[in-house]
Amino acid sequence: MDRFDVAVVGSGIAGTWAAIELARRGLSVLLVAPEGILGGPTSMASGIVTMQLGEPHLSWALQSAREYIKAGAARRVRAVWLAPRDCVDYTLEELRLRGIPCGSLDEADASSIAGVKVQVPKGLKAAYTEDLLVDLGRLASFLEAALERMRVTIWSCRASSIGKDFVECSSRAAEAGEVVVAAGAWTPRLLGIPPGGIGSSIYRCEASSVSLRGLSAPVYVDLETGESAYAVPESRGSAIVGDGPNDLLDEPEEAAPLPGTPYEVLETLSTALPAALDSYPRASWAAPCLVTGDGYPLLGRPSRAAPLVFTGLNGYGLMVAPALARVLARHVADGEGIPPEIRAGRPIEPWRGSGHPPEPYRICP
Repeated sequence: MDRFDVAVVGSGIAGTWAAIELARRGLSVLLVAPEGILGGPTSMASGIVTMQLGEPHLSWALQSAREYIKAGAARRVRAVWLAPRDCVDYTLEELRLRGIPCGSLDEADASSIAGVKVQVPKGLKAAYTEDLLVDLGRLASFLEAALERMRVTIWSCRASSIGKDFVECSSRAAEAGEVVVAAGAWTPRLLGIPPGGIGSSIYRCEASSVSLRGLSAPVYVDLETGESAYAVPESRGSAIVGDGPNDLLDEPEEAAPLPGTPYEVLETLSTALPAALDSYPRASWAAPCLVTGDGYPLLGRPSRAAPLVFTGLNGYGLMVAPALARVLARHVADGEGIPPEIRAGRPIEPWRGSGHPPEPYRICP
């Protein structure tokens, strides 16, 4: 049987970055990657790292942004955001205190940045923030090279059995000083417990490619009703649109795209982007998202007998996973503690309320 210091199960952005950070500390690392590097739900990400976040998510996003830029896999871009006036004012004040480029916009300036006409509905205010667009293809190439350089062992198979100190994968098995499960919504099943057993729920996260000509920068719309949507430029004639978690699911396999969702997103966007009314869906995709009851990620050991987990990122893994992977690596290699708000053993309950689960990463009070 093979022996490693750490075995990481899952090769999305969380698992892959965790494997690299652990290997940087001189540990021998096995990465179980059944869908390839950045496969599975990560491959469906829109590639946006937004700065409209509350602490500590904002600090984590800033750290992650620096990593993507160092990797040559991202570029800074001004994004247009429309939200209730009080929320925008509060957010801009917080961002300015941290030296993050931002500011209020009138309709003309918002339209100039977005590349298409923007209208500001009554009760909302327009602003810009300096966000990041990540090229997932370039990022995958960087990560693959880093894994090879760090001599991380990769098994392209699906884990069939996992324990605190072992992983079985098809006809292979490995012992490890630590096992980290970073398999997103599949994590509870791999741990052999229902999602509620780790205080989480599984939601459908859906996005679509739509015909939206001229969009040159991301646009976020947060209505006073609680509805929200985003549009990220994909090409000169199309954009990726979405609105976060949708329906509560019983199993990850149920995360198939729903025909009506793109039209609902376009309707929400049309309150600020009139061009959305003339757009139509070209393709849709969906992935299961594991959402904790308090909206924060899970990092650490949910119980004394369990492996470590690194999940519950609610579709926001791209924004914060590199920074949290460093926290995980310091915990494993140096015994450093994990911040209490994300510690996997904290007492939480699955989200059972109506509508979307809580989002503590939103900066508005």
